[in-house]
Amino acid sequence: MTWQTFSANGAAYTGYASIDIGAPRLDGQSTPRTGWLKRNGGSYSKTTYAPLWNWALHNGRVVTLGSWAAGAFVFADNGNGTFKLPDNRGEFERVWDDGRGIDSGRNFGSQQSDDIQSHSHTQRYQVLTNRQSGTGDWFAVSGSTTNGAQTGSSGGSETRPRNVALLGTIKF
Repeated sequence: MTWQTFSANGAAYTGYASIDIGAPRLDGQSTPRTGWLKRNGGSYSKTTYAPLWNWALHNGRVVTLGSWAAGAFVFADNGNGTFKLPDNRGEFERVWDDGRGIDSGRNFGSQQSDDIQSHSHTQRYQVLTNRQSGTGDWFAVSGSTTNGAQTGSSGGSETRPRNVALLGTIKF
């Protein structure tokens, strides 16, 4: 614990807090360790968890309750003495671009919907010159065709990288 002051953006906290306060972490056990909370959108007391609440205010991570949504790394004021944590369950976490230019235009902590990179498929057709022997010339057609031919489909109900399911937590 270190003596810290959170005073920007309406925060008003001076006192001891973990140097890692607000740090998100993936954990290899299914329950949070001492000093950590699940990032599951749960609501917590602004008094009991004053350092975390004020850290979120100080760092501009608080949004209105009406604009809070699961997925983004944001907190919300519930208006009743409690605040809502980020809910990052089921999300694939990605390192912020921070000016590199790979995923430019993203705001820190923002959520991004899934996407599949644009691509096309090539189909091969055989033009039979000898119907009895089934021989002929092959040719390829890229993209869409007007003859109703389609490529087969494969896959599941979502696009995702290989992954491991771990518990999303945040230090308080």
